[in-house]
Amino acid sequence: MTILKAVNKAYDRYYGENDSHVVLKTARARNGFGSAPGVILDESKDGFGVLARHYEIQEALRPLFGKGSPVEPSIGDHPDFEHLRAPRTTEYSPITTLFMDMEGSTRLGLIYDPEKVFRIKNAVIRAAIDIIKSFDGHVHRIMGDAVMAYFGSRGQSVENGAIDALNCAATLRALFVHLVDSQLPEMANDQLGIRVGVDYGPKEKVLWGPYGYPGMEEVTATSFHVDVASKLQHAAGRNQIMIGHSLRSLLDVPDLLLEKKTVVKNGETREEPYVLPNYLGADGMPVNYRKYLLKWEAYLATTKLASAAPTLVGLSGEQLRVNIGVVDVHSDASISQTYQPSARMLPKRKQLMFDVQIPCQLRLPIAIDFRVENHGTEAGRVENNGDHSDRQEKTRNGDLRCVHWESTLYRGLHYLNIMVSSQGKRVLASRLGIWVE
Repeated sequence: MTILKAVNKAYDRYYGENDSHVVLKTARARNGFGSAPGVILDESKDGFGVLARHYEIQEALRPLFGKGSPVEPSIGDHPDFEHLRAPRTTEYSPITTLFMDMEGSTRLGLIYDPEKVFRIKNAVIRAAIDIIKSFDGHVHRIMGDAVMAYFGSRGQSVENGAIDALNCAATLRALFVHLVDSQLPEMANDQLGIRVGVDYGPKEKVLWGPYGYPGMEEVTATSFHVDVASKLQHAAGRNQIMIGHSLRSLLDVPDLLLEKKTVVKNGETREEPYVLPNYLGADGMPVNYRKYLLKWEAYLATTKLASAAPTLVGLSGEQLRVNIGVVDVHSDASISQTYQPSARMLPKRKQLMFDVQIPCQLRLPIAIDFRVENHGTEAGRVENNGDHSDRQEKTRNGDLRCVHWESTLYRGLHYLNIMVSSQGKRVLASRLGIWVE
């Protein structure tokens, strides 16, 4: 199932569900029968229930970002820190926090009756949860029409947790607008949208512990960077994503994916580079914590989602099919692992094999150009950022496949641009993101 069909199907199901007959629990708890993780049990039939997997969005999204099988939905305490509840202790540990809320949703109450408003908001929130789980995010709270989620776990690097949050934010933005356009056309044209804020908190600045008292408590994170993710969400405009300086620095997000927020005062456009209010630090000086708008469409266009659903990022027509294999040495014919573009960090000194398949027969001669575009602090220390180009030519009909090799050398997000020309005219192109640790 394509991702757009999956999102529409999930929304329709969530909108139409009667929660008085659908509960999330194991069958064993009610009648002695076991159930698979993440299964919805409809208890409306004979007390035994009808089991149905509700994983459309995860099953469509997770493979595009190198994820495994669907994961069970959950909410509340982050599983890595549940052990802090009983002894009521604290612990320092890094985390990336994402806040998302619906913007303009108040107008729904002016158009629809309360029951329909509830169904619309609930369907959107449920779809957002599915998208968050698709990127291994943990939903911590639902606050009206807003969702707070954590990204990162002990089993992965802090960089990969931050990349998951970035990919989730961009996907939420793209799929939410698709949902509004397809399901609520009367609320399109910038009347209903979302705002997303994301930031990363390093280990020494994030303290986990239980708030409240036994029986009335939750384990959560105390950090400026958790709080500022909410501030970033509020600072974002409709259908915008705002990230904090800590996240930008952790991943060395390239400048071409970022822009500063601007405001118009007294007819004059001014930059607003810092989180407001600009709090004073312990030294009495303004913190000047920088915020950046993410050019989500340009970023998402470097992922596998762009070829799976090109209309989400303004693309159309046939797309190149590119598979990326990862090996230790160039001569190694066996691919030890595969890589999905912009999905996770790769170690340095790995060899990448790009297997390019042209989806249609083109008129000869055909030329395939490969252009490497490096970014980040490390690449900036070498001549021309280490950028380079290569070309392969095809002169035989039916020869629709070529292989190209590259190495991972510099930390940051880099691009391989692939351009296919037929009789000297460009006809196909792809831009693939490669994160290097």
